[in-house]
Amino acid sequence: MKILKYALIAVAGLVVLAVAGAVVFAMTFDDSQWVLSREDPDMFQRFIADMGPQRIAGRWEASEDHGNTWRKDFDLIFERA
Repeated sequence: MKILKYALIAVAGLVVLAVAGAVVFAMTFDDSQWVLSREDPDMFQRFIADMGPQRIAGRWEASEDHGNTWRKDFDLIFERA
């Protein structure tokens, strides 16, 4: 099993998720949506999720053209047990 080391940093209402290996995602929340995104020169990625009281349904997407078009990599669902 691989264990990821990460840090959450909050600056002026924006939360940043930094994962070991220097991958940094900006993270935002609103009433019912959670968004993680990174815009590196080599690849743009994002995770968009709708949050409910018992379930978070999201998807990872990637863009090879600097965010002009996006393709879905995979869906990810968290459910309260």
